[in-house]
Order: sequence, then structure tokens, then C-alpha cells
Amino acid sequence: MAVAGAAVAPPVVGVAVAVAGEDGHARAEAAREQGLSVVVARTAAAIGRIEATLDEVPPTLVVTVLGERRITIDEYLRTRCLEIAVHLDDLAVSLGTEIEIPEPTAIVAAEVLAALAVLQRGGPATLRALCRGERAT
Repeated sequence: MAVAGAAVAPPVVGVAVAVAGEDGHARAEAAREQGLSVVVARTAAAIGRIEATLDEVPPTLVVTVLGERRITIDEYLRTRCLEIAVHLDDLAVSLGTEIEIPEPTAIVAAEVLAALAVLQRGGPATLRALCRGERAT
């Protein structure tokens, strides 16, 4: 993600940092070997860094994603909420369990999905799918 008008984007580091040539499975295995308490501590630290960084970023800041697409950081973060909600649900289904998706995250995810549905299917079809299952197309 590039930040428009800034020389360097503020660093936002996740739990696992990709090493050149290392895939997701290797990172997951390395995290597993460190143990749950280490992963939880690193996650909490990463959340703290992200929160501190976001506190300094105006919601109208424009970022470039997916090559040349420019959107506000606020909209970009809404797409990340959708990704988190969908992947948490995928993980829960894979494990045969239920997972609680925080209500604010679920609301944002649903708003993004509804907007995408309107763009792809049109307003009437989206409303019918959400409110009138018997008339959904």
C-alpha cells in the first residue's frame, strides 16, 4: 500500500513478517513452534502499533492499492474488516466450530458486501436477496 503525498508509508507490521522466499505455511509453522503465548503477545504488540499509527492518520488520507487504485484509508480499512470477517468464518467452518465476529466488524463487512452486490447485481436484485428471498435472482 502506497501513501499518496508521503515519501514513505508508515510501517504497520503484522504478526508474521514475510521473509524472501518463505511461504505462508512456513511462517505458520514457525509461529506454531514459538507457542501460543508468544503468538498472542506478538499479536497484542502488533495491534498496539497499528492503533498508534492509525491514531495519527486522517481518515481522508488517500492510499494506492492493487496497483493504481486510489481510495481513502477509511475505505481501505473497511475492506480489511470484510477480509477479517470472511476469513474468520472460513476458519471456523474448517474447524467445525463457531466463532464470534465482533458486531462492528460484521456490520462493516455487511455494508461493504451490500455495496458490492448493488454494483454487481443492481439495487432491486440486492434488496430482493436481502429482504425477499423468494424473489431473489
